Amino acid sequence: MKRCSLLSLFTFLLISSLFGQESGGVQEVRVGGINFFIGEEEEQRAGLTREKALRKFFQMKIGDVYESPEKLEKELERITQDLNSQQVFKEISFEVSYWKENLPLFPRESLGAHISIHVEDSFSLYLLPSVTYDSNLGMLYGGNFAYNNAFGTLTNFNLKGYGGTETWKVGGTWENVPIHLFRADLALSCEEVTTRRVDDNDNTVLEYSNLLLDFNMRVDFPIVGGWELLVKPGIYLPFNYELDYYDDDYGRGEFDELATVSTGTFTWGISHTDYFWEENFRVGIESELAMTLEGDLSSDWEPLLSLEAGSSAFYRPLPFLGMGHHVSGFYVVDGIREEAGVYIRGVLDYLMYGEWGIFLNNNIDVRAFTIPPVLELHVYPLFDLGMVYNDNTPYDPYDYRMTAGFGLTLFPLFLQSLQMNIEYGYDLINKGTPELTIKSELFF
Repeated sequence: MKRCSLLSLFTFLLISSLFGQESGGVQEVRVGGINFFIGEEEEQRAGLTREKALRKFFQMKIGDVYESPEKLEKELERITQDLNSQQVFKEISFEVSYWKENLPLFPRESLGAHISIHVEDSFSLYLLPSVTYDSNLGMLYGGNFAYNNAFGTLTNFNLKGYGGTETWKVGGTWENVPIHLFRADLALSCEEVTTRRVDDNDNTVLEYSNLLLDFNMRVDFPIVGGWELLVKPGIYLPFNYELDYYDDDYGRGEFDELATVSTGTFTWGISHTDYFWEENFRVGIESELAMTLEGDLSSDWEPLLSLEAGSSAFYRPLPFLGMGHHVSGFYVVDGIREEAGVYIRGVLDYLMYGEWGIFLNNNIDVRAFTIPPVLELHVYPLFDLGMVYNDNTPYDPYDYRMTAGFGLTLFPLFLQSLQMNIEYGYDLINKGTPELTIKSELFF
């Protein structure tokens, strides 16, 4: 009797599962086809982007099954948002058509889906002379050659060089390079670097300079839910040290211990990117946690371990208003982080250094005006907080900073991947030298 009851219950559940779909249940969807249209549809002009590159980026293939049409279209929205974040397309859109079908070996009704993707390329190659300013480095003159979506491969190639009275740098990057199922970023540069030590009143007590040759490669491996494993090996070589100034009371011992050695670095961690560009505002979050081993390759391997973390949040409460917040920090085991002022606006980089630090940056971004199809201007107040700790200094080991200022961002509407950014910040606590930067990149 008990066996008969169990058999009846099993039969009832089986029949319910087979016919539940036809009684208004959620229908599964199988991807039956994916087509790409690349170019300007109205003028019947083909685009530059290669279909092979789009299919590799698309991460969806024929035969994939989704729980419902809503789940399929949500995934398509995520992928098109990721494409839009590349800032190399004028327009990205998709259409889905459905039909009824029966999946093999499972006799319930399901849906087939055919997906059409339309992308329109934007102009992404430019060679521009550059005149930028940074309170840490002075006026800088140079040039920038950028080719985003190079030859339609969705890889970005960049050559940049600049120089001034305080420093110079030349280098190149190649981003989103496909390596089997993954993508890598390659970077090579050579620059002049200046190191300064200051006392409790921000007076310079030691200053020296050197040249630095740097090469690194970053590879991101997808894990789950938008999270990725990052691996970044690299090597750099500091050489040609020159002593510029030292205070007699502080001494020059640190400089005398320096040597020309090749240094290897290995960084690993996790990252999560889930933001997209909505017009010229960002919406979403971005996070990264990484550990780095750094050591001398020409002698016994005694690596220095450091930990760094950062997270950004962007939202758009009104059509003309965007807000952004960024929190970051670092910790160096048995060492110090140089130029820690780079984490905060309104403080010269060399004025902050320490074993650990924590920082908070805030923007309130307002669209001031738009002149289509030429440019769009955003203005924003900024407010930053920061603190570092250095037990090795003979002065106060704690260094607190609170800064405020404003920024301007100019978006050329005919170049999707280019911005011009001006920021001015002032230290409200120490009331030292304000910091002004004019660059073609955003602070965060």
